[in-house]
Amino acid sequence: MTLLLAMSLLSAIKSGNASRYGYAGDPYDNVGTFACRGRLEQRYGSKAFAYMRNRGVAHRTLPCGARIGICLPRTGLCTTAFVVDRGPWGTLNRNGEWHVRTGHVPSGEHYRGELDLLPGTYTSLGLVGIEKVLLWQIAEGGAQSPDVPSSPPIYPPLRPADPARRLSYNPVRVATLVDAAGFPPLRLADPPASEPYRPLFVALDPPRYAPYPPIR
Repeated sequence: MTLLLAMSLLSAIKSGNASRYGYAGDPYDNVGTFACRGRLEQRYGSKAFAYMRNRGVAHRTLPCGARIGICLPRTGLCTTAFVVDRGPWGTLNRNGEWHVRTGHVPSGEHYRGELDLLPGTYTSLGLVGIEKVLLWQIAEGGAQSPDVPSSPPIYPPLRPADPARRLSYNPVRVATLVDAAGFPPLRLADPPASEPYRPLFVALDPPRYAPYPPIR
């Protein structure tokens, strides 16, 4: 059974060229939008689509929103991404000439790449230029909403210290008298001339939570 699962997994892994796109100044990204944006925003909402776009790729045939795994052998890094766009559409012929084909590909030409990676995806892999990657599909598009992390995280409340426990140090009490030779007191407002500034006095209540060791 384990061998069968391993064989099925290996058979699903594909290899192909991947390139970068969608960065500022990209001369080949003239579409101006993402082919899957309307469908994914309608299905998941704009916040979820923004999360997917930041980890997005373009693929010609995989369903919009499909989650895929990508590994770059050169760096040994892997990541997961979402299909949010269509492409790449660049082809090469037998003479090495490059063309853009969004429809029928003439005989003697082939697509030069399998994936186009958006900045958040190619940065996590360390991809530069056009490189060979391994990819496989993890989930079909529309199977479930992407796990968008909630913000901010919620933590349990602090547990008060045992009131019967003896403190390992005395409660802190700070008193500072400022005279003419020291630093001037904090000026909170301009007092009347009849009421000069008074010395600053600060008193801290004993700690109500678990005691901490004194500062060394």
